[in-house]
Amino acid sequence: MQVRPSTPRRSLLWQGLLGLCLIACIIYIVWVLHDYSEQWQLAQIIAEIDATDPHWRWEDIQARRPVIPDDQNMGNAINDIVIGLRLHNMNNIMRDLPALPWKDAYVELFTKYKIETYELFLENHPNATLPLKWKEPVAKVIGMNPAPELLEKMRQLTNYSTGRFEHRKKKTNVLMVDVQGSHTIKEFLSIDVMLSLEAGDASTACRDCAAILVSARVYDHEDFPVSSMVRSSVVSAAMRSLERILARSNSVPVESLMALQQAFEREESCMPSLVSYLRFFRAYYDQLLSEAQCGTVTFNDFMDEKRGNTFPARKNTLTGWKPVDDAIETIRPELFLESWARPQSWTMERKHMLQFHNELVRWGSLEEHRLLSELQRLKKEGVRLSPFFAAIFGQKYSEYQSEGGYVIAERLAKSYLNHRATCEATTAALAAECYRLEHGTWPTSWEQLIPRHLATVPIDPFTNKPLLLKALPDGLVIYSVGPNGIDDGGSIARTAVNEPTLDVGFRLWNPAQRGIEMSGDIKKLEAQWSEEQ
Repeated sequence: MQVRPSTPRRSLLWQGLLGLCLIACIIYIVWVLHDYSEQWQLAQIIAEIDATDPHWRWEDIQARRPVIPDDQNMGNAINDIVIGLRLHNMNNIMRDLPALPWKDAYVELFTKYKIETYELFLENHPNATLPLKWKEPVAKVIGMNPAPELLEKMRQLTNYSTGRFEHRKKKTNVLMVDVQGSHTIKEFLSIDVMLSLEAGDASTACRDCAAILVSARVYDHEDFPVSSMVRSSVVSAAMRSLERILARSNSVPVESLMALQQAFEREESCMPSLVSYLRFFRAYYDQLLSEAQCGTVTFNDFMDEKRGNTFPARKNTLTGWKPVDDAIETIRPELFLESWARPQSWTMERKHMLQFHNELVRWGSLEEHRLLSELQRLKKEGVRLSPFFAAIFGQKYSEYQSEGGYVIAERLAKSYLNHRATCEATTAALAAECYRLEHGTWPTSWEQLIPRHLATVPIDPFTNKPLLLKALPDGLVIYSVGPNGIDDGGSIARTAVNEPTLDVGFRLWNPAQRGIEMSGDIKKLEAQWSEEQ
């Protein structure tokens, strides 16, 4: 039987099929080689870290956290106090407790009496006596049960040497449960400092101040970057309370001043290093992305935990038709991100994340005064954060282009340096106050305080030069130039820890200017607030 010759059309079909198969094979081979290359590059980066920092992984960092018995853990004591106040619904226990009349009265301070407007004035005038419209409602609320009993428990935090909060792992996040308790403690004790001073009780005010400062020790073993910022805020509150004590009272015993000076010195020495926070960041995100590589964490897990927060790179709709959008989101949810923010393979994301955080760890090892200037260089020339994680951290495309993902590192560095400057300035101010009590005048140079009142010259972490000591007509100011590196003449930022345009420091008043009545200024401000409303 004669074989029928194939037609040109059939031959072309077979050639086309073979061509498609060849293209598919080439694409597959390229994909396999690319995946192998990514894995090899990742393995090389991990090997380099292992050679210089063998205990860098997440499990190593977690294993380093000490075990603290419950009865010695300040974190448990803070949690008990906050549960007693019932101000924040931080856990299931709080939700099950009945409300207190006291809580309604406390909330009314802000909704009816607007005490925060007076507090802004008092923050900038530490030597002023308290306005009646602030003092009377606040004293009434602080005197209601359970506040007095819990205030005493807050003061007893000085009996603890350290502590830690419970960690709660979510899919793409780790939470420090009850961290809000630190803010509650500092707010209440700061208010009680003012009320105690108004009553002429400087001893209780000093106890309150010491308790605020000691409450920062709950973060001694916490490498969470957010814990650095909270700790800096707590220490800043202790500094401002102490500044108010010395601005209102002439009867603080030298022994109390020396004890507080030692407490601030201890606080500065126990603050974890900047590198420890950056190593935590690196270890945590490497662990997270290794889980994503294994499929334990998915893209939707990232989206689900960001949905309640600002996420500028996420589109609300793709096609304008909800049924179609829902179908696409089920299959390819990453398409709902703007193109610049879509993730690469998890292997590539992990590689980029390690490169970025290795750069940060190297940067964090620099001398303190070089950190902020070097960070400006890194924003332009350094390894950039993955666009996907920049979007996860809430950055817009324009911000990512200019900042390169270094925003969080900058906030962390400023918070860390502010903490150092706060402790240095406060320690120096206490030494200056002791000198005044002994000699009747303010010191004019650091040499007058060494070695009797200070061991060494206090250093500004922003410049690596001595802190500035400036005499004023009504007192003295000791200050660091702050994050902007410019001497603003001792104009101190009191209302914002990361205020970039002001100095960081401590103001001391002459005895004659302490506890001044400023009712005229208050009336002018009240009239101004009424006009604005």
